[in-house]
Amino acid sequence: MRTFKYSWTCTGLIAVACCCLALPSLTQAQSTGSPAQGDNSVYIGSGQSQTLGGSVALVDATTFFAQNNSDICATIAYIVTTQYSAAVSKGVVVDARGINASPGSSLTCGNSPFTGVQGVPSSFSITILLPASTISIHTTWFVPSAARLVGEGQGATVIQGCSGSCFQGADLIDMGKADPNFCAVSTPSYYCQGIGIEHLTLDGNNVTVNGKAVNGIVDMYAQELSYVKDVGIINIASGGIGLSLATHYTGSSGPFSNIYYSGSGMCAQIFDTQDNKGINDTRGIHGLTCIAPSGTSGAAIKLDSSNNSIEDVYISGFAEGILVGSQFSAQGNLIFNVSGKNVSKLVHIAGNSSVYSNCPPGTANQSGNPNNVPAQNVCDLTILGATVAAGPSIYSIYDDITGAQLTDSTVGMYALGEQVPVGTNIFAYSRFTTSPSIPSWFVGSSPSGDTGCATGSLYSVTLGSSPTLWGCVNHAWKSVPGT
Repeated sequence: MRTFKYSWTCTGLIAVACCCLALPSLTQAQSTGSPAQGDNSVYIGSGQSQTLGGSVALVDATTFFAQNNSDICATIAYIVTTQYSAAVSKGVVVDARGINASPGSSLTCGNSPFTGVQGVPSSFSITILLPASTISIHTTWFVPSAARLVGEGQGATVIQGCSGSCFQGADLIDMGKADPNFCAVSTPSYYCQGIGIEHLTLDGNNVTVNGKAVNGIVDMYAQELSYVKDVGIINIASGGIGLSLATHYTGSSGPFSNIYYSGSGMCAQIFDTQDNKGINDTRGIHGLTCIAPSGTSGAAIKLDSSNNSIEDVYISGFAEGILVGSQFSAQGNLIFNVSGKNVSKLVHIAGNSSVYSNCPPGTANQSGNPNNVPAQNVCDLTILGATVAAGPSIYSIYDDITGAQLTDSTVGMYALGEQVPVGTNIFAYSRFTTSPSIPSWFVGSSPSGDTGCATGSLYSVTLGSSPTLWGCVNHAWKSVPGT
């Protein structure tokens, strides 16, 4: 019986394998007939009528390198826009991993690899597999819809701005462009979908153009299905931004994950730099390391938009970690698991106000706010897990709105709600924190015997004993009469 079962299993496996080998449909769907330059060879047809054909599912860019003046970007652009224009309508993967610089040198890139793209690429995708080499770029790479740049890992694939006056442009990579050949037109602007950047390093090389530092990645038009993953951004000069989510047309883009930043400029910003207003909600920044030389002025991250999440962040060297609401309304944001070293204010909540704020008593675009009463830029902010290396004048939470300045090295929760009117032109603030340093609301069996509470705190007794509510007066718990 054992021999019979064994024989039957082998026969079944062989039959299944033979059937799979006899079915050419997977390769046939992306085949072009006789193999052309750069094609992978596949068999087309079935049975005795099989012929050798070419598949454009993966195009070998090395075969086009010499005829494009050994310029890697010109090679990619030629494949995408000329040699395989018909195939691209179904999607194409350009494999440039075989193009490598000689030791101690870099590959030349005179223009964007998507130069010459015609028509919004909405019905196909382009994936560029980049080699494990340094690519010296001379201008900004504009990435169109449904296009992905995939390197071989941080530190292996390096896209570097060329030094001196060689580089022209404001950014190393732009996700989308105000061009109908790159993004679909959407009144009053453009939108791109499906842009991806992953597994590579961007080296700003401390380049400046016309006195302005070159930025790393700028997302001005990318929306759904667009992301940045496993990317290093280094050597951004002072005044530049590593990751900039830059206009209010970039709603639903992201997530932006596993990003390492090192430079003298700002690490990341969520703010509409074009129109000086907040942007639509993103899918968040998840996993960000921000390193700057010790004593670098300014904030590592500026958050001036609503409905975003920033989590798993480490910051070192900047004067401030995350600055919230200094430029525009920032409502309904979450900051989760942020830590810092050599940072004076880990999370700084700005006390700025605007009649355009979505926080009460103001409302967006002054609607329902005829008296133009300014409202705080920040409300409904939740901070979970803030940790900073202790030291003199070091704050884990620095809140300009309520005046709270927490020197606790670790704060489990700090939630700032909204302004609450308590009289004519008088507003209080709703807030909750686990820090014992400022007034909060505690729950337990009894506060008796506890000292050192923050004056103004409340304590609810939950075991049914009387009194059930206590208040902290002069740093000591006192029962509230009638409870």
